[in-house]
Order: sequence, then structure tokens, then C-alpha cells
Amino acid sequence: MVVGGGEIWDLEIARQLEDQGANITFFTGEPLFSSPQFRYENEPFSVEVVSTPHLQEHALAAPIGIWGLLGDIDRQIFTNLTRRRLSDDFDIIHVNSQPQFLQVAKSFDTPMTIKMSGPPH
Repeated sequence: MVVGGGEIWDLEIARQLEDQGANITFFTGEPLFSSPQFRYENEPFSVEVVSTPHLQEHALAAPIGIWGLLGDIDRQIFTNLTRRRLSDDFDIIHVNSQPQFLQVAKSFDTPMTIKMSGPPH
């Protein structure tokens, strides 16, 4: 997880919910081919790591027209891999800046919220 303003909000709300007795599980992407950018050992919640090619790192250096495509491909891979791990055992699913999860929201009976932070590309 690259930690910026949107992620700080998610981490803080998770800490507050944990303090009130909720069980929180984060599903976060981690690069297949490089070191993770964030560690989770000191957090009170569980973290499920989803390894992806992490094409978003390379997208910013790609020519216009390709950078958005690389980011979209990586987000879709993350969505597909995470969807396989989700179940209706969760009380709520909250998604940060991953609009492609709207495609899978209807396949669960669990309520889903999506918070968008900044532009998609």
C-alpha cells in the first residue's frame, strides 16, 4: 500500500473501528517484482496481501495513452485476485479508489462502499 491522504483516512477509520470492537481486514496490493512499500506489523487489524505486477509504477513513465491502460490493467488484476478472496462473511466491504469493484459489487450480498480520492488517472 502506498500511503497518501486517502490511505491515511482508511487506516485511521480502521483503527477507530477496531477500538470499538470491529474486526478489520485490509486487502492491499504488493508488487510481484520489487519490495513492498508499507509494512503492517504494528497494526491491530489483519492484512491480506494481493501480489500484482504493480504496473502503476511504470504507468507514470509511459507515453500518453499507454499509462492509463497500464494502470487499468493492474487495477483489474487486483480486482480479480481480491474478488476470489472476498466472501459474504464480511459485514461491509469498503474500497479505496478502485472503481472497477463496482463491477463485482452485485455478486455479493455484503454492502460495499467506494471512496474515490483524486482523479482516476
